Amino acid sequence: MAKNVNISGVGGWLAILVVGLTIIGPLWGFSELSTYFRKSVEEFPRLASNARWQNYEHASWLIFTASAVISFAGGLRLWKTHLPESVRFAIIALWLAGPLANVLYIVSAIIIFGGNVNGHFIAQMVGGIISSVIGASIWTAYLMRSVRVRNTYKLPHSD
Repeated sequence: MAKNVNISGVGGWLAILVVGLTIIGPLWGFSELSTYFRKSVEEFPRLASNARWQNYEHASWLIFTASAVISFAGGLRLWKTHLPESVRFAIIALWLAGPLANVLYIVSAIIIFGGNVNGHFIAQMVGGIISSVIGASIWTAYLMRSVRVRNTYKLPHSD
């Protein structure tokens, strides 16, 4: 099957990315963070009154909120503003809301808890960084190479 060189508009993989950035990613992140904090306090009830834990929870929600807003803005721009800047913004959003946010979770834990950070926690967070780097890399490559993206956002042809 030959490629359609005239394909454009927010459809196909681009539509999946837009929905992921605006809806699925933020909802998934909210669910994951909520579940993590709820289960941690259920397993270790003393955490509920631990000042460091409360500080970490607040920092994590702040990081999540910033990353969700950035992600949503990236998806919204792709959906509504068909200019090259939207693609550049979406690529930046993918890297800020994914890998950078995950790095900030670890950094905030180390700052708040000092040397008392659980090795299992760090391993999980490193796994999150690796998976978000893979995801951001795949979507970045898609945005840079897709015929649909090039036509929709009036990007210069690379061939």
